[in-house]
Amino acid sequence: MNKSRGIMDLMESKRYKPKHIAQELIKNNVPGNWNTYQNVHNLVCGHVVPKDAYIYIMLANLLDVDIKTVLYRYSSRGSTKVESKSEDLNW
Repeated sequence: MNKSRGIMDLMESKRYKPKHIAQELIKNNVPGNWNTYQNVHNLVCGHVVPKDAYIYIMLANLLDVDIKTVLYRYSSRGSTKVESKSEDLNW
């Protein structure tokens, strides 16, 4: 199973907590149920990959990083554990 990195380390450098992210998600009317701590925690830790593009934009603006950084962290290329079958590749 691929697991993305999430944004926890980016948040720590700005001294943000999941509750700050939840407040911003709610304030900016980002689609999703951000009133539960578990949903925000899963987003921050990378257990879920956002489906709505506005989440990436909002996170990039909030954390003051390039949107490419946020996208990379939630993509399979930026994951901490990538499963590949190199024997299937004809290199």
